[in-house]
Amino acid sequence: MRSLRESIGRSWLPGLLDLGAGLAPALDLPSPLSISALMRVFDQVETRRFTAAIDTDAMHGDTELIVHSDGRYSFSGTVRATGIPSFSYKVLATL
Repeated sequence: MRSLRESIGRSWLPGLLDLGAGLAPALDLPSPLSISALMRVFDQVETRRFTAAIDTDAMHGDTELIVHSDGRYSFSGTVRATGIPSFSYKVLATL
């Protein structure tokens, strides 16, 4: 069985130090806050989605990066050329 400290360390909030009275309402948990309810919150896989548009004079498109707190990720995108010349391009994604 994992400890509360380990559960918090694996979450998106590894630096969480204040377990005061404001934490339960902030996480939509009942008060008084139980340790098991708090650990269930931190054990859930969280997902963050980042999107960006590609918009230059002759190239347009969209990109999407999805990152999960368990280490999984997905990158997708589309690019279309709307001009006469041919293009070579590179995509750089930084998180």
